Amino acid sequence: MKLILLVALIAILCLTAGSPILVGGTTEAKPANKKVQVIADSVKGEVEALTNDVYDVYEAVSYATQVVAGVNYFIKVKVGKDEAVHLKVYQGFTGGNTLSSVEVDKSLDDDITYF
Repeated sequence: MKLILLVALIAILCLTAGSPILVGGTTEAKPANKKVQVIADSVKGEVEALTNDVYDVYEAVSYATQVVAGVNYFIKVKVGKDEAVHLKVYQGFTGGNTLSSVEVDKSLDDDITYF
């Protein structure tokens, strides 16, 4: 019975959403907001350690999300004039941010996608 209710709830949410979202898929990229900047800032030290660099510029530009057992944030972060890094940050439902992956050598023109 609980499974039927869960499936029905997911179906209703998908049908009533402003834009269709594939359950488990990533959303389309959106401009970053303060919340996304806070998430990016929370892993900045790890990003700098992994990339062996120090970023004077570190500005979240855009992001996409994926609902899993929590939320994966795919964040494009401006780190130079036309340079960017892409972050994959996992945020559990109970809070806390975990850096899952970093893509380097990106430009601001590169789309933020699942990785």
